[in-house]
Amino acid sequence: MSSDFVWSFNAKGMGRPFVERRYLDGDTSMIEYLDTTLDVGLNPLFEPGRTYAGRAVKSKYVPTKMEWRSTEKLPPDILFHRNILLVSEKVKDIVEDIDEYVHQFFQIQIYLEGGSLANQMFFFNVCTRIDSMDRERTTSDFDGRVWLPGTGEFAFSKKTIGTHNVWIDKHVDPGRFISNSLKKKLEEADVTGLYLEKFPLY
Repeated sequence: MSSDFVWSFNAKGMGRPFVERRYLDGDTSMIEYLDTTLDVGLNPLFEPGRTYAGRAVKSKYVPTKMEWRSTEKLPPDILFHRNILLVSEKVKDIVEDIDEYVHQFFQIQIYLEGGSLANQMFFFNVCTRIDSMDRERTTSDFDGRVWLPGTGEFAFSKKTIGTHNVWIDKHVDPGRFISNSLKKKLEEADVTGLYLEKFPLY
């Protein structure tokens, strides 16, 4: 049995009461990829608006402002809203320290209802796209494009992942994963809003 792990990386729900929020500019459904070369897997044609495919995107249509309609419940360090993953500057700095010059971070100013500036967050676009599954040990069904959820267990390949600390597995939906090293740094920094699930690494 493996003693090493990787972790799925996402934002967890904020609970009640729900905080209304909206982008004040941009259009997340129109965000385009720089490279749209066919690659079989998740979003193989890199269609606009599907911002989880693991390649760099153009800045056009990326929001720069969000209204956050609460003064008592402020945004966590990790937040998902309308197709894009938002992270705090703390998370951005941790990721850039461990995976320098790899991923994209687009600044988004967060305004409270009424117009006062609360803080800033960043659209975190993961720019590493790999097939990271251990094909011999994974028991899930594979349809040639994606691994089918609920059909078996995932196992990941240390050789394929190499030195990557954040990546998109192109055959998993939504497929954001992080290394054990990055997971430890995020936990040590008391990052809020972080949802993790553990998978074996061989």
